[in-house]
Amino acid sequence: GLDVTTEVAPSGPAASQLVAAGEADMGISAWHPLAGAWANGAPFVVAIDGVLIAPAQGAVLVKADSGIAGLADLNGKKVGVPALGSVMDVALRTAMDDAGLDAGAVEIVPVPITELIAAVDSGSIDAMVALEPFTTIGQAQGLVSIAGDLYGGRVAAGTSGGFAALAPWAAENEEAIRRARAAWVEVVELITADEAGFRAFLPTY
Repeated sequence: GLDVTTEVAPSGPAASQLVAAGEADMGISAWHPLAGAWANGAPFVVAIDGVLIAPAQGAVLVKADSGIAGLADLNGKKVGVPALGSVMDVALRTAMDDAGLDAGAVEIVPVPITELIAAVDSGSIDAMVALEPFTTIGQAQGLVSIAGDLYGGRVAAGTSGGFAALAPWAAENEEAIRRARAAWVEVVELITADEAGFRAFLPTY
């Protein structure tokens, strides 16, 4: 029943910047970029906490006339991800492995998340991997999804998608994951108990 206007921000940090600049009254963001904004002195308060607006399921989008109907059809194709080594990159490789597709048979390239849709449209890449809102925007512009819920149920409520997606490599990265989990636990404790301590801690993290 609210009367609001919305603007799509390409990322959580961009949404935070719009609010900080007075160009938006409220932004929707994961707490990671919000924490970074707080650490830099942004005058933010959390209006809604702990609400999952859209699941971080991930999707693979292609042109409707591409002839690509599923992950197995990506053999020999070029797929764009926002960053190599990102959660989406790892989730894609894991999903392809689950589908019996050798990741080495697919060229995975980094493309800025705001340019993925145009790259598929132009044919410079055959497919893109993204999260909301870009999956919805892409489909509104004529792209089709060949794979949804890219994390395949690996992301449980209250867990980090990054840690969950890395599960197949956990044995090789046990120490790194342990240290990262410990650091995030410290961040959460500081946010909830000591905002001043949190502000001092984050720039060193």
